[in-house]
Amino acid sequence: MSRETLKTICKIGLGVTMTAITGFYALEESIGYVSRVDGISMQDTLNPSKSKKQHDYVFLSKSHNLLKKGNIKHGDIVSIKSPRHPERYLIKRIVGLEGDIVKIPENTKINKRWDNPEGVVNYTKRTIQIPQGHCWVEGDNARMSEDSNKFGPISLGLITAKATHVVWPPHRRKRLESIEAPPERVIKECQRLNI
Repeated sequence: MSRETLKTICKIGLGVTMTAITGFYALEESIGYVSRVDGISMQDTLNPSKSKKQHDYVFLSKSHNLLKKGNIKHGDIVSIKSPRHPERYLIKRIVGLEGDIVKIPENTKINKRWDNPEGVVNYTKRTIQIPQGHCWVEGDNARMSEDSNKFGPISLGLITAKATHVVWPPHRRKRLESIEAPPERVIKECQRLNI
């Protein structure tokens, strides 16, 4: 093989590689990606095994339509940037959306920083009204979850994707269903305003 032919093959190979890398990046940023779920905060929905070596892998949808305001629903499982450690990502369930009133569990210490000048926390009733542009997230395994019960309402801007399916291991493949909190935990804004 001549030197010129080898150069041509290398150029073509480099072009194909760069195109593929750009394509994969665009795909990940606009459609979604598969990610491993660590920890037990979402048991039994995710990582139901007691083994620390077995993990669920979920598809995280980043569809722009999905993340638009109004397309995130009560009970959805979402990936969020941790409000305390922005380099970490957490996977939690949406319990309350802006305007909703969420009952704070008895074993949760209410943090005065959750309150704002509009007085969203009712200390007597142990409730919090979720401010505009925020949501309340919790892990399904409440005793082992770092969630809104620890850091309060989070900005909707911290939601990075919606978990739609368990894709691995094969015997766990399934669509992830939205499971809403019991009605005694959340008064939705539409109910509160009789809409």
